[in-house]
Amino acid sequence: MANVLIIHGHENEGWTLSFDAEARCRKAIELIRSGYPFDRVICTGGLFSKKQQGITNAAAMARRIRQEITNIEIEEENESLTTIDNCEKVIQMVGKDDDFDFVVISSDYHAVRTIIIWYLAGKKIKFVAVPGPKNVQRCIVETVGIAVAICWHFGFKWPEMLFRRTFRKV
Repeated sequence: MANVLIIHGHENEGWTLSFDAEARCRKAIELIRSGYPFDRVICTGGLFSKKQQGITNAAAMARRIRQEITNIEIEEENESLTTIDNCEKVIQMVGKDDDFDFVVISSDYHAVRTIIIWYLAGKKIKFVAVPGPKNVQRCIVETVGIAVAICWHFGFKWPEMLFRRTFRKV
């Protein structure tokens, strides 16, 4: 069974990571240094804002991790725009076999939605939470995101696609 570490993206401005993305990278560095035997390390997140200056979230996070751990191969999933998209594209990268243990790093406020999305995709994950800022807006986004994930699971893709077209523009 292969162990795959997945670091879900957040936001970046050029090579500068958001608080959440930096915290996720620090947690990945901690887990890798702990000696946990990861066979693959994958950073996720594409281009969804002009603030990114053409640098994907996955590339910025992989670069940050490599600043501290130089002898590591990190795969970059540079196309996804949402958590659902992260999940789908990572599964495409590793294959649909159940021969993987997934360890997924994201923010604590994002835990329920992330676990539900991976579960609905047929994958059981070990979720590693990093502390992130919480507020009413994040709670609303996460609640709506859970509803969108359930729609996606039952074949109603339009809420996810509408979100991508409306809020994920370069």
